[in-house]
Amino acid sequence: MSMFEINHETNTLLRYCGSATVVTTPKGIKNIASYSFGERTTLEYLKISEGVTGIDACALAECYQLKRVMFPSTLKSINTGAFENCTSLEDVSLPEGFEYFSISVFENCKSLKEIKIPPNVQQLPVGLFSGCTALENVFLPNGLKRIEQKAFQKCTSLRKIYIPDTVEYISLSAFEGCTKLQEIAMPLRTLESLALFKDCAKPTVVNNVNITVQT
Repeated sequence: MSMFEINHETNTLLRYCGSATVVTTPKGIKNIASYSFGERTTLEYLKISEGVTGIDACALAECYQLKRVMFPSTLKSINTGAFENCTSLEDVSLPEGFEYFSISVFENCKSLKEIKIPPNVQQLPVGLFSGCTALENVFLPNGLKRIEQKAFQKCTSLRKIYIPDTVEYISLSAFEGCTKLQEIAMPLRTLESLALFKDCAKPTVVNNVNITVQT
């Protein structure tokens, strides 16, 4: 008996029904449906097969023991809260061709320490890494344009971040509650677009954060 429920007309994985700690999704799948792995508390490692292009909302939400996900090179998008409250998730390596996050994808992934955003991503949406309290290293690509509300809210281990000169907008609450953040390097035009920093010279300190402006 298969542990996977699949819609073969749309090549969508609808549900995983097993209890294994290590799981590989079947070949031929193009999409992983909402809540398909939700609350699978035994799952620790997931390998997503090549050909999958999208992961739907809350697909792996509250898989509390999930530590690592191996994504395929074909993955393009991850939707709302797909990994929300995966509190043991440590290793996230997204493929170079990845393009789109929806909101709160990694919210409260409290063990995640490092993330490299792929080069085709243009926006970090609302609450993307909110509550990722272990997050220390973030690598943002040239080509990124927007960092939305609470994208890094309460990332209390984040100490510094470099914002590329392609960024046009940063929400005033993007780094809300980042109590250890001491250094931000950012482009001049982005700095001038923020009311919070409008009176600052370079280099400067705002709310105990060192601001280095890229001209």
